[in-house]
Amino acid sequence: MNLSRIRTPEYALFFCRVPNELDIFLGRDYIVEFDYGLDHAEVIEFGDLLNKYKETKIPGFRIIRLVGDQDRQFIEENQRLADKLRLDLMKQLEIKRIATKLVHVRVSFDQRRAFIRYFSKAPINLQKSVEPLAKLYRISFNLWQVGLRDDARLIGCIGHCGREACCCSWMKQEYPVNLRMAKSQGIPLNPSSLNGTCSRLKCCLRFENEIYEQAAAKLPRLGATVICRSHDDFKGVIINRDILQARLVLKSQDGRFLTVDASDAELK
Repeated sequence: MNLSRIRTPEYALFFCRVPNELDIFLGRDYIVEFDYGLDHAEVIEFGDLLNKYKETKIPGFRIIRLVGDQDRQFIEENQRLADKLRLDLMKQLEIKRIATKLVHVRVSFDQRRAFIRYFSKAPINLQKSVEPLAKLYRISFNLWQVGLRDDARLIGCIGHCGREACCCSWMKQEYPVNLRMAKSQGIPLNPSSLNGTCSRLKCCLRFENEIYEQAAAKLPRLGATVICRSHDDFKGVIINRDILQARLVLKSQDGRFLTVDASDAELK
């Protein structure tokens, strides 16, 4: 059975059944039948996914059709409704003096559900705040308090590299990142070097980690004593390594320093 993996505008991932007669194009938006009704989502994977993802069960959701011009007009209309909902909800929060940030507001394709993503440092429940709006608009609300990573991804941001952040562009899902990855790459352990725009560890630490580990495995370890035959048999201890350039910083017993290529160093 052919399945597709889709991503909603809220970056939620689902598997869907695909009719045999329907052509699927990666990166295109399709109308999908969810348990709450019709909505639109982007196809990010397609094929025999049951073998690729062994724990995947046959999903109940299914793709209906490719999003057409008329559908796009309807989606734009829904966004105007979502903007109106946002303003009304902000008024409700102001009246109740609830300090929170509305990160993402969207209405489903069939206008049966509103998706609200909000950020607050402390746990907070907006269920009572949306009850008047649910009655007024005759719509159900899906509320979700998000963290800093989701906040940055849903709003959109630029990474320290000057390009659009990975989570806002090509990333299909979040991946765990830890300080061990930064240590293995020789990155200074300070927030300005480690944290991205979201104030959390940069996702690229994980994506580059495998390359660094492979390169580091070919170099002598920190603290090892080596001799450089091409530099008058200079003998020193490795105090730093440029992993990608395969260069070593050595310190001799008399306090001299030397930077050499790893190929010039011989373990003592």
